Amino acid sequence: MRLTLPLIAASALALAACAQDDTSADNTPAASKASWQDTLLLDTSANAAPGAFYIFLSDGTLMQGACANPYRVSQWSGDGDDGAQWSEDGREITATISASGSGYTLDFTSDEGLADRTLELSQEASVCPDLPF
Repeated sequence: MRLTLPLIAASALALAACAQDDTSADNTPAASKASWQDTLLLDTSANAAPGAFYIFLSDGTLMQGACANPYRVSQWSGDGDDGAQWSEDGREITATISASGSGYTLDFTSDEGLADRTLELSQEASVCPDLPF
């Protein structure tokens, strides 16, 4: 009886993995994704909050957060291999993401009040530092 649940779970995962393909609901091939999608991008800008990050998932989900801030989940859309648009606090954000050294630069094109960000690919696991509150 103890092995039944793990066996069912493993079987379900195996069947789910076999059922995945690279087509959308209308059976057209999935669009190719940019190299900055589906990866953890750490904000290493000089004025970045500790642990600030962006994750642009290829399914159109954007996850943002930092150690001392709650995370934000929103929808984003792409414009070719280097453009991204999303809504943040009631305003539309447009940015260009370009390769720069060992990471990327997030250049905001929609709002002069936003500072461009330097993003690095996460290379290892990390934990937020203890912050005084």
